[in-house]
Amino acid sequence: MAGSGSVCYAHVLGMQRGPWRMIVLIRLLWTVGFLVGTTTHTMGLVAGGWLPYTYAPLWMNAYWTSLTLLDPVTAILLWTRPAYGVWLGIAVMVTDVAINSYGAYGRGYDFFYALQLQSLFGGFVLGSAPILLRRAHILAHAGEISKAARS
Repeated sequence: MAGSGSVCYAHVLGMQRGPWRMIVLIRLLWTVGFLVGTTTHTMGLVAGGWLPYTYAPLWMNAYWTSLTLLDPVTAILLWTRPAYGVWLGIAVMVTDVAINSYGAYGRGYDFFYALQLQSLFGGFVLGSAPILLRRAHILAHAGEISKAARS
């Protein structure tokens, strides 16, 4: 590392490279998942206009439309304010899977397979959240710590 001009966050933060890479991979997978949700809900808005899910009750339609904003905000917060991003991600996934389960099983909407994939992602979010939360304070200040190590 000497003379390379860069400092490895894992070294500066006292973590081994393996756990650091795992944390970055988890955040990347979360980001991809929430950006897939962003794309899905944006396509709904483009195709159907404001509150496009007219087959659903207003509260479900409004919730699904709000995900057009909540999903990308979650992805951004994961990298800028990690703890907030993790907690928002948990809230989004728990509520979204619950509402979509009600839609599929309680109202008979035909999105069973999409719900299964979403539930899988929701399980990953819930299962990996403690890992991210344990490191959230470090992730939030990684840039500052790196700068201090260089000076």
